[in-house]
Amino acid sequence: MKKIIFALLVILLAAGAFLAGRLSVSHDNDLFDDEQGFGFSNNLVVYLAALRDCCLSGQCNIATQEITNSFMLNWEATEELKPIYAAEDHVSYMSKGFYYTGGVHGITAIDVGTIDRKSGKILRIDDVWKKEEQKALLTKIRELVVKELKGEEHLLAEPTLTENFYLSHDGWHFVFNQYEVACYADGIIEVVVEK
Repeated sequence: MKKIIFALLVILLAAGAFLAGRLSVSHDNDLFDDEQGFGFSNNLVVYLAALRDCCLSGQCNIATQEITNSFMLNWEATEELKPIYAAEDHVSYMSKGFYYTGGVHGITAIDVGTIDRKSGKILRIDDVWKKEEQKALLTKIRELVVKELKGEEHLLAEPTLTENFYLSHDGWHFVFNQYEVACYADGIIEVVVEK
């Protein structure tokens, strides 16, 4: 549901910005060059680019879309997509967006994931952990979130086995966006479960 609302918001903002002539997209095509050690094929670049509606070109690796001062309201939306970790069998990515649609402050949202290089599939919880391991995993995640928040009294909602996770060199990172487990002021909560 969250993704559908997000997609509708992006479409609405993009339409308003397009009509106002204020849509800009920038691309950094050097990110996947072999000199940087990623060594990705162009197919993976296209695959990553397709993960976000804001990436308007199949040749981009990082897409930034800004919508400001539309004719509707003083709204702003920025999206960025980039790889954050590469290993022999997996590649992890991050999509970061900032949205301001009026009010006291905007909101930042981060979506992450890990792609299996062999299958091209985005890994899910069930792909990485067996069902019988998931309860212990959730207990560990909760413990780490409470530690990050410096106390259980800051926990506004119980952490879940979110699909918003990725692999990095130090373990599996679980990302909870603003308001998912804590208040806005606590920011985005990211915890690491060691491999």
